[in-house]
Amino acid sequence: MNFEIYDISVDRNSLHPRLVLDVFIDFQYRIQAPISISGQLYSSQSKLISTFSEAHKEHSNSLQLSMLSENEINKNYREKRNDRYRTRLVSQNLLPTEINHIEELREADRDKSVTFYIDVDIKYLSIPEGKQCNKYDNRAFNFYYTNDRKIQKITQEAWIKNFAPSLNIGEFVLLEFGVFDKIELPDFWKKLFAQLQSNLTDMQKKLKKGDWKEVMFYARKFYENIKIGDPKKAHKPFREECDKLLLANNHDEVGIQNLYDAIWKFFEFTSKYIHDKDGDGNLKPTPIAQKEDAYFAYTMAVGLFNLLGQKLK
Repeated sequence: MNFEIYDISVDRNSLHPRLVLDVFIDFQYRIQAPISISGQLYSSQSKLISTFSEAHKEHSNSLQLSMLSENEINKNYREKRNDRYRTRLVSQNLLPTEINHIEELREADRDKSVTFYIDVDIKYLSIPEGKQCNKYDNRAFNFYYTNDRKIQKITQEAWIKNFAPSLNIGEFVLLEFGVFDKIELPDFWKKLFAQLQSNLTDMQKKLKKGDWKEVMFYARKFYENIKIGDPKKAHKPFREECDKLLLANNHDEVGIQNLYDAIWKFFEFTSKYIHDKDGDGNLKPTPIAQKEDAYFAYTMAVGLFNLLGQKLK
């Protein structure tokens, strides 16, 4: 009695997130018949996530054990003639705690993939070897129980494309940023906005992949590009026009400078995730980028991008 997983997916017909296993069971032709199949789903840390139960059987609604002679039974055993039974297992509803556990392990994985351990329990009937099945032999059928463990690995690409959206991972707090390439602006603003939008797009892509360190890398580039309030010569026309827009909205010079200082501090903050040395050249531990760091940097960047874009618009 052999068990094989040929597909794993998210149940798209369910209101609650749950996983679906499509499986094959190979058994010996005419002398074995599976009765039931169930299973348990474990994370790569061997933590129980959910249980599986059989939810769908193939179109044939019966499996038969044949009345065979002893020679025929023994011949089937010798030749190992197999039949195949196809069925579907569905997990219990996955709770946010369980989904977060899976995602945290994926984030810690070197390849950003998901690994499941799937334990399967199969109950089946079998005609024992050397036993003739007939109406005079009450011991012709034996009840058996077997179990097996399979390792199911889901690549980063497959997880992001086929699992994360249905499990509400990676997209539920992503913010949309405005597109300002069609408004009338001086060329120097258009070039800056194109670069800022490119930085945001890169951040969003890395967020969906759960690559927090790369998010901080592109966040640092974004804040470097948007810190137009510093005294650099090339930033002077940006600051002059931005000052006019903010003053027109009743901001005073102190408040405007506070905004420029805040942007500079965001640049300094995100730089800490990139540099191995401090401002004095001393080696230091690099902060570990986590999900909350990445989303904080991203949401603030989107807010700044839209603030500046709407003022110019």
